[in-house]
Amino acid sequence: MANGNCEEADSAFKVWWHSGKIYLCASNGAYLTVQPVGLIVTCSMVPGPDEEFVLRLSNRAYLLLRSRYGYIGTSVCQGDLQCNQPDPLTIEMTQCRQGTYHFGVQGGRFWQVQPNGKITVEGQCPLNFYIEIRGDNFLAVMAPNGYYLRADQCGTLVADSEEITRDCLWEF
Repeated sequence: MANGNCEEADSAFKVWWHSGKIYLCASNGAYLTVQPVGLIVTCSMVPGPDEEFVLRLSNRAYLLLRSRYGYIGTSVCQGDLQCNQPDPLTIEMTQCRQGTYHFGVQGGRFWQVQPNGKITVEGQCPLNFYIEIRGDNFLAVMAPNGYYLRADQCGTLVADSEEITRDCLWEF
């Protein structure tokens, strides 16, 4: 129970991301859960479905993403997305169920993941992407293939990273 008078160590929680959902771990190592009467308590040492929370980005219909090499934009060839562009592409973001998001561009086209992990804007059907907040103004994006989006120094945007590295962080 907190009174909000001051910041205490017991009021800090670790956030663990899990496919668009989060687990909140208290300082005692237990995970938060919501009881049927609405109370939030720490009672589980192992997170499960009852300890999952959904984090949503409010009032965000569009995103502009920048890697350390530049903005995400389209290339001149074949609709491939590049991550070294000087001008940003406006990404239309639709929030869906269970913490997933659909990314698209103007004209009704959606992001598509190619078999080699390259991202294009040629999709006719939306795919489910997961967003993970990583710091004050950075996020990581997990693609439907289970890999994180990564900015390659040559400008290629690919979904091929198993872990979040410096090249997987996007300023938004």
